[in-house]
Amino acid sequence: MRPVAALAIATLLAACGTSPVTAPPPAAPTTAPAAPRWRIERPTFFAAGAIDFDAFGRWSREVPLPAISEDGALVAIGSASEDGARGNPNYVVRLVEVEGGREVLKATLLDAEEVDEHVDDPGFEGVVTERVDRVNDVLAKHRWTGAGVPLDDLAGVRAEQDFGTPFVGPIGLRDAGFEVTLHEPRLRVRHEGRVLVDRDYPAWSVPAEDVCGAADRESIPDAEEACVCHNPVTLRGGRVDLDRGVLLLDIGYLGTDICWEPDSWTAVVALGK
Repeated sequence: MRPVAALAIATLLAACGTSPVTAPPPAAPTTAPAAPRWRIERPTFFAAGAIDFDAFGRWSREVPLPAISEDGALVAIGSASEDGARGNPNYVVRLVEVEGGREVLKATLLDAEEVDEHVDDPGFEGVVTERVDRVNDVLAKHRWTGAGVPLDDLAGVRAEQDFGTPFVGPIGLRDAGFEVTLHEPRLRVRHEGRVLVDRDYPAWSVPAEDVCGAADRESIPDAEEACVCHNPVTLRGGRVDLDRGVLLLDIGYLGTDICWEPDSWTAVVALGK
């Protein structure tokens, strides 16, 4: 063997023996990773066939709603009513289309009346479990993300307002230049100086109700004021996903000892993209 060739082979063998072998990089994935599934846990609040109110509270706080679909077309909302003085557990799931606000699903997982009716029914847990499973089947047909970021009280006046005065805002995101006000029924939304929403939402208002009979009206001073219940709209808070153009507003109502307020609920507003 010629000296030059021998030297080249020796150099190559030495390199192979002392240098680490580098593995090729892994192949790039061909599909996007799956989004986390939004699922409601099966009920964990039954004890000996009855409902444990404290356990229900823990369960309902862990429900991962509201959530917005990844395409920004749907919002899944979970809610419970106060059920007046009785305070029975209850829970409802709604699916709402962002464009137009149409409710495409309303599923009652637990009704307040059922808590009394099935207090000694050991089979009722299975009924509620089946309802949860059916809602999860619907949720599994979509890809979900969180419900945006909470909106702040931009003026810092909410805690200082007089009792019985509706809170109209502004709420929003100061750093993002996002602002919401609600002077019933007019909703105004601005982002970086641009008007996104400026329209009335009369369906959010509760009609005035006469709580006196004709005979009572004759004996009550200022009957027109005393006998008519008004429940003005007040902003309880909100969340926004600016990337998907979805605004969620917690709509509440004011009331009195005579004029009880309706339950708060979540309104879905399309902002455009």
